[in-house]
Parts: sequence; C-alpha cells; structure tokens
Amino acid sequence: MNVLRRLPGKDVVVALLAILLVFGLSGALTGYQVYVVTVVVIFTVIGASHTILFGAAGQPSVGHAALLGAGVYTAVAIGQAGLGMEVELVGGVVVGTLIGVVIGLPSLRIGSLYLAIATLALCVVGQQIYFEWTALTGGGAGVQIPPPTLFGTVYTPLGLLYIALVMMGVCLLFARNLLRGRQGRAWNALRTSPLAASSLGMSLGWQKVAAFGVSGALVGCAGVLYAHAVNYVSPQDFTLDLSIVTLVIAIIGGQRYLWGAALGAIFVEGVPEVLRATGEFRYVIFGAVFVLIMLFFPEGFAGGIVALWRRWGPGRRPSGPAPVELQPTATLLEAELAQSTTGAGGGGERLSIKDVRVAFGGVTAVDGVTVDIAPGSVVGLVGPNGAGKTTLLNAISGFVPVESGTVAVGEHVLRARRPAQRRALGVGRTFQNLSLHEGLTVLDHLMIGQHAVAGYGPVGQALRLPPFVKGERRMRATALETAEILGLGHLVGERVENLAYGVQKRVDVARAIVARPRILLLDEPAAGLTPDEGDDLVGRVLVHSRHVGATVVLVEHNIELVMRVTDRVVALNFGRVIADDVPDVVRRQDDFVEAYLGS
Repeated sequence: MNVLRRLPGKDVVVALLAILLVFGLSGALTGYQVYVVTVVVIFTVIGASHTILFGAAGQPSVGHAALLGAGVYTAVAIGQAGLGMEVELVGGVVVGTLIGVVIGLPSLRIGSLYLAIATLALCVVGQQIYFEWTALTGGGAGVQIPPPTLFGTVYTPLGLLYIALVMMGVCLLFARNLLRGRQGRAWNALRTSPLAASSLGMSLGWQKVAAFGVSGALVGCAGVLYAHAVNYVSPQDFTLDLSIVTLVIAIIGGQRYLWGAALGAIFVEGVPEVLRATGEFRYVIFGAVFVLIMLFFPEGFAGGIVALWRRWGPGRRPSGPAPVELQPTATLLEAELAQSTTGAGGGGERLSIKDVRVAFGGVTAVDGVTVDIAPGSVVGLVGPNGAGKTTLLNAISGFVPVESGTVAVGEHVLRARRPAQRRALGVGRTFQNLSLHEGLTVLDHLMIGQHAVAGYGPVGQALRLPPFVKGERRMRATALETAEILGLGHLVGERVENLAYGVQKRVDVARAIVARPRILLLDEPAAGLTPDEGDDLVGRVLVHSRHVGATVVLVEHNIELVMRVTDRVVALNFGRVIADDVPDVVRRQDDFVEAYLGS
C-alpha cells in the first residue's frame, strides 16, 4: 500500500494549506487579483461537484451553467427580500439540490449518454427561463448584485474571498466525507461495474439521483458566491460554453480527485490571467499546454501527480505483487466435508424454486424447473452449455424476469423484486465474467461487498457520526478476515488491474462472500483458472460458506470437482431438470450421462 493511501485526510490537508496560503497572500493582492482568486475558489467548488457526479458516479453533465444560474438567482431573490448571505447560502444549497434531483430522475430510465443530452437540454431551457423571468433576472438587461451581507455585516471583495475560502473548505470536506465511505464506494461501483453494483444491493437509479443532488447542492452554493463576486449577472452568462468550462476544469484537474478540482480551476481560470501580458498569444499558449496535459496526463493534473508518486515516490514497490500461495486443496476439502453439515452456523436460508419458466422471445431458456434447496446445503447445478444454468441464477437473483412460477427465499416470495432488493434478503452471487472495479484496491472491493450491511447512512457518513466510525471499523475487520481466508491478505492494497487473472477471480468471489450472504450463487468461479487454482478457490469458499452456514448453489463445468464437494447435484438440459440427487446417484443416471457424453 503506497504512502498516498496511508496519509489520512490528504484532500483536507491540501485544501487547508491552500486556504492558509491564500489567507497569507491576500493582503498583497490588488482588487482585480482578489476577484480572480475568488473566481478560482468558486470554480473549485464547481469542479468538486463534477468530481462527485462525473469522476465518482460516471454521469457527465453539461447542464451546470443552469444550476449555477439557479444558485445566482436564488441569491438575488433572497437579497431582494432583505435577507443576508447566510440565508442565501442555505437557499442556494436547497434549490441546487432540488434541481439536481429533478435532473437526475431521468437516470432511472435512461443511460449516461442520453442523460448527458438531457442535461444539455436543461442548459438551453434554463437559460431561456432566465431570459423570460424578467421580474427576477432583469431579462437581457441583467441585474445588479449588492455587496454581500453576512449576519448584518457588509463585506468587501476581500471579505467575500475569505467567505468563499471557508465555504470551499466546508464543501470539499463534505464531498470528501461522502466519497470516503459507503456512498463514495457505491458511486465508484456504479461507474465501473453497474452489474456487480446491483448484485451487491445498490439501487443504480437512485445512486445516480443522489449524485446529481449532491452535485447540485455544491453548484447552488457556488452560485451564491458567484453572484456577489461578479456584482452583475445576466442570463446570457449561463451558456453551454460555461457548462463545458466547468466540465473541463474537472477533467484537466483530474476528475477522480477533489484536489484536482483546485488544480483545474487554477489552470482554466487563473493561468489565462497570468498570460494576459502575452496578448492574443495567450490562447495559443493555453491551448498548447492543454493538449500536452491531455497527452501526457490523461487522468488530469492530479492523476498524473499520483501516478508519478506511485512510480517514484517513497514506498514504491520495485517488483509486482507476490503470487497467491496455493494450499493442498484435497486435504482442505476432505477435512471440511468429513464433518456433518449439521455443524454449520445456521445462517443459511431455504431456497425454493417452483415451476420457474424463463423465455427470451420464442426461446425458452428455463422450462418448468422445480428445486427445493435445504438451508446450509451445497448444491451443484450442472449441465452442458446452453442448459439454462446461468439463466436460472439470473432469475433467482432478479436479473431476468420470470415468466411463470415462483422463487422464494425462506418465507419471502421474490416476485418483482429487483436485484438490490434480493440482496437485502441475503442473496449474493458471482458472475461468469469478471465484474471488478478498475482503479480500486482489493480492500476497496471487499468494502464495496458490504454495502448492504454497512449500518449507517449518508448523513452519518457526511458528519462522521459514531455509527459511521463503528461501521467502517467493523467492515474493515471483516474485509481483512475474508482476504486472509481467500489468500489475499498480502494484496489488500493492490489495485485490481495490476493482478493476475486468477487473483482477480479470487477478488470477485471474495466481494460476494464478504457480507456473508445467506444464499450464495457461484457462477463458474473456477472458469479460466488452472486445476490447482480452481480447486483451491472453490475449496476455500465452501469451507467458509459451511462455517457460516450459507446455502450455496455452485455452477461449474468441472464435474469431478462438483461431485466431490457438493451435498446434492441438480442437472439441467434444454432448460429442464434431468437429474436431482446425491452426486453418486446422479453420475450414474442415463439422462445425465447422455447429456454430457451423448447416446
């Protein structure tokens, strides 16, 4: 684990140092320089809003100009009512949040590309509304903004800079707290692997709405500050060009890093002022530097700095991650399977599948399957390719609709429940193909796997209340314990894209079992692994599952492995059950032999 990850609160430290530096230099600034620094501070907050929305949640927006205008005109309306900036800031946050949520609601139905187009429409429509609402905005003539009044005190532009610095610190701290915990991990999971995120108990649509709401709150706050910084605003200020500028700030600064928002704001809003003495050539210089940054630092300033630190900074590792040490699988499994399953922890649930049918158009993938699986048992689900095994797991976990029949977990019948709702009932699963989260570490994956059992909400996380502290401590301990069980203890600080495929497969499985689901659906966990790797991985998972008493459904093409480790085998062919008994009986049944070997 590199030094950057060991430093606690580095984003906050950087922000505080920047604030103190500006405070120290502010006395030497001219009036215009104070204005420029204030604008940089305000656009840092806007850039941070993109860090949450785009960098974390993966939702691009080109409608931030309209959001900024909403914050500005909220300040105008409240100021006209004779109230101070303290009320304006609250109003800007509330209005920005509400508009952000409204913008995000279409994400419940449409994908990121069409959502970006919808935000473009918001930008156009919002500006038109501002032009037409002449009583508030002054229309094309604009409106003058009086100096800010905070708790009865009128502030100068320098005083506004101090207020902006404090609000930037508050906003960055709020955003940082959200990103470093359950909510931030959910947004990152949504961006990198929506399929896995859904299986882990995350409602994808509402996660997007939440990201838009938080982003809107930050922009609304920035809008109030911006109104007093520029003194005069007109609807023509809030164009698509401004929205693109705010997005460029996040991208060039490093959209995945909060402190990158400050670097981006300095480059986009501050550097052109420094180059003003070069006349028209400043645009050429600015453009050339921009292109060079994108070529050599595709993840922005912050991403480039972090990459250089990882490569050359203290704590760098000269060689690749150490391989996973394989243990004698046969001994491991035989010792566990020799015990009676009645010794299990009792955490499993009964899984009842009754006359389930799944069809895709005119093709019936699962045809009237009925299986009753006892709590705490390990059942193998086998069959040739196209037999309907994965489709049945998808039906159980809610990824495909059931045309007829019922699936029940304990006493709960899973009718129209979404995958996230089924995860809340204790249904966990893996997928045939890897669904990992690029850029995140092994430990991050194991923390993401416990999303449904975190024990705290966004408010507790943002304010760092005791439930958050206790929940994070408990989840981290569980994550480290699970990593040791699967042989990943020495790799918890490694980013998953740096690991070998066999190790990535372990991470994928570990994320599914870390929260101890009551029903665990394993879809070909050994696929693509060597025989020793596959045996070792499946052995470790089943030892852990029997220990906690989970009910396990194992889909695997390694028939000998399935016959050896399961209590019961269900064989499918053409979507129908052709055998259902203990392994020794199934392997001798004619239908099973014919399905695999032919007549």
